[in-house]
Amino acid sequence: MRLKDDSVNIRGVHTDIIAGLFRLSPVWKQALGYELVITSARDGRHHPSSRHYVGCAVDIRTWVDANGSSQLDGHRRDEVCKLVRKTLSETGATFLVIDEEDHFHIQLQEAK
Repeated sequence: MRLKDDSVNIRGVHTDIIAGLFRLSPVWKQALGYELVITSARDGRHHPSSRHYVGCAVDIRTWVDANGSSQLDGHRRDEVCKLVRKTLSETGATFLVIDEEDHFHIQLQEAK
């Protein structure tokens, strides 16, 4: 698992999200062949009431491959999104996973 670049601010991200990402990381690598990339956490521009700003949401990259030639799409994208939801559900915390077309938004709904 890695950050997109130095602009991604993970300071203060809820520990249940961090734990969920560590659980998801090897599953992601196995399913897609490249490491999970966090593209936004407490940084970036989001809706003013976004849970990103309080450390309860992150975005992850959904490229087909590590060099970003295209996005996951169709049935494969749906399957990967289901895999993300299933993997995070195994943490004991409650997550909302939203497919935002160019990334998956992962939001902590309820801490364990």
